[in-house]
Amino acid sequence: MNIFIHFIPILLFIALYVGAGLYFSLTGVSNAFYQLSPTVAIIPAIVLGWVLHRGANAERTHDFLEGVRHRDIITMCLIFLLAGAF
Repeated sequence: MNIFIHFIPILLFIALYVGAGLYFSLTGVSNAFYQLSPTVAIIPAIVLGWVLHRGANAERTHDFLEGVRHRDIITMCLIFLLAGAF
């Protein structure tokens, strides 16, 4: 049962992205799935994954960056994602 907790962030991303696309589709907006950027939808999932992970902030950062493998590139991508959110 505990292993399913690790899937919650990706399920949140899918729910946000597909849910927004379906909502805009039902309201008649053209290009419904392009109204919410996947970049914006992934940020709450990353934050949720950060919150669900136990440990100090430095350990969370290290584990997250180690999980995506190349620390320099993912740091650059995170800065791009956060700058795009603003």
